[in-house]
Amino acid sequence: MRPVLPPRGHEVIDARAAEERFGLSADIGKPGHDHASTIRLYGAGLHIRGDLVARHGARRCADNIVVDGDLVIDGALDWWEDPDGPQRFLLVTGDLKARSVHLGECVDLVVRGDVEVSGGVFAWSVGEGPLDGDTTLTARNVRARCVSLHGHVDMVVHGDLVAACGILGRGVDDRGSLSVAGRTRVGELVTADWFTVTPTGPREVGRSAAVDLRGLPEGLPELRELIRPELLGDVGDTDDPLGRELGDRIEATLAAGMPVLRDTPGPLLAASADEVARLRARPAEVTELDLATHRALWQDPERVLDFTALRRLRLAGNRWSGADRLLARLGKFPHLKELDISNMALAQLPAEICLLRGLQVLNIADNPLRALPDQLGDLSELRVLRTWKLSCPLPDALSRLPALEELDLSWLHPAPADRVEADPKLVPFPRLATRIPGLRRLNLSVAVLDSVPDDLLLATALEELNLDSALGRVERLPDLSRLPRLRVLRMNGNSGNADHYPGHRLLDRVWAITTLEELEISRWGEQTRYNERTGRGEGVRPPLTLPDDAFARLSRLRVLDLGFNGLTTLPESFYALTELEDVTIDFGLLDPPVRQRLAALARSEPDNPARDWIRAVQVKLLLKADRTDDAYQAANRTLARRPDFRGLADVAASAGYRTWRGDAA
Repeated sequence: MRPVLPPRGHEVIDARAAEERFGLSADIGKPGHDHASTIRLYGAGLHIRGDLVARHGARRCADNIVVDGDLVIDGALDWWEDPDGPQRFLLVTGDLKARSVHLGECVDLVVRGDVEVSGGVFAWSVGEGPLDGDTTLTARNVRARCVSLHGHVDMVVHGDLVAACGILGRGVDDRGSLSVAGRTRVGELVTADWFTVTPTGPREVGRSAAVDLRGLPEGLPELRELIRPELLGDVGDTDDPLGRELGDRIEATLAAGMPVLRDTPGPLLAASADEVARLRARPAEVTELDLATHRALWQDPERVLDFTALRRLRLAGNRWSGADRLLARLGKFPHLKELDISNMALAQLPAEICLLRGLQVLNIADNPLRALPDQLGDLSELRVLRTWKLSCPLPDALSRLPALEELDLSWLHPAPADRVEADPKLVPFPRLATRIPGLRRLNLSVAVLDSVPDDLLLATALEELNLDSALGRVERLPDLSRLPRLRVLRMNGNSGNADHYPGHRLLDRVWAITTLEELEISRWGEQTRYNERTGRGEGVRPPLTLPDDAFARLSRLRVLDLGFNGLTTLPESFYALTELEDVTIDFGLLDPPVRQRLAALARSEPDNPARDWIRAVQVKLLLKADRTDDAYQAANRTLARRPDFRGLADVAASAGYRTWRGDAA
């Protein structure tokens, strides 16, 4: 839609008149506001037939604005100020209705009625200004598809908040908050980096999780527990220590109406002292509790014992002085189904854990454990065991767990008795895992495996196998095609902690796995290493060339990752894959004839979803070349047929595309 600056038809009033008529100080009164500047008053409401913007080209609106009545915007509200400039406000005494709301730095939006948007509410302020909160949004009730708040943003809802798809809150400098006095009803609630959520009324949350986006790549294993794998992609491989790229990806996914979190819902967030007090007032109703990022609130950890109805408890990273007393009394939670005690500096597991016979998910990762008790084999309902960075042997008793279907042994370290002095990171393959009868998912990523033996073929129920960055010391793989249910295989060519790159011959075992639906074989390209003696780089792995029949037997493939392989051509069998939904490839490195052939396939088969990934790549290339209109036209053709297509989710959620669609309509 056409961007529109605030129109004429207003009167100008001063701060005193605005205070007398509208009581500005009730909502707007923090330092930084320039009340001496012009205040525009629209006395009979305001209807905008495009996007209402603070800037358009060289023109801008530097005034504070009061709309007495409803503000109705056919397009989007896009309002922001210079971070070094004065704070500005937009006050609406009635309701605000728009397609979407976008707030930038140094803006206060106050709506004394309801905010109703068909799209999302997006607010960000990541500058380093002196204000307590650079951007605020206050309203009576808010109804939106999604809400995303990033940085020094405070949002206050005096009534109900409904966000059908979800809410994302990302803090900066331990700042950023959302407060809801009434009912909170959201599909997903994701908070990151100390963003605070304070709901004082009833909560209806489909899934929720507190994540750390700033701890990459070390925090990647925990993110994998919470976030859908297709969103993580190459996270950990890119230079994104603040997690902004991943945060933006999560925002785009929510905006596109697609799920962010894994199917297992996250624990309830104890986000503030008020929230803690509220929970303690009704302990019998509390079934989920997350203390991983709010441990400072619990000065007396034994008070957690009041919540005897808990089914899910997360204590990750807590090292209070009283933590041992709490762990010694875990038997007080007879209904517990999920327990996370990762990264608590535990040298041994509390014996009480083995008394929780209904436990289904147990996370003991990143603890310097000296041994695991045989009594773990008594947890007959245990489905998921997460033990990354384990440095002690697995007890044989695990093989008698009938329900265990997921075992995370990523970053596995050798036990002291198995340590090889010449190669201290080398770890024996955990053969016990192959004797767990119902094991469906096994993660051995970033473990310096000494081998992958034929014993692996005994795990006949295995559906997902992750060997990423674990094959640097492995000479051969077993015939993985003999795993009858294997659907997902991840085995990139990174050296991991092995200081040695795996050879291309290991890929020969992949091409015969006819059951595969998802395959990640990225980072198998050419590698060199600097020779200090000669002062030159020496090749340690040649360029990768795939055999022409590589994919001939992989007809079920839906997801394929060939990124960072340096491929300039594709095998003939690749073009025959008809089920592809998502492909990662270094498109720009492909020879021109290969790119032309892919483009021709996309044109000749316009309704074939297996070619949509090509169309998504073309859209990104057009955007990179500043051919915006061509890019949006191409994206629109695909999204009209597949509105939830992941390959174009970020484009679909962008303000530019939404504006283009409005103009095109």
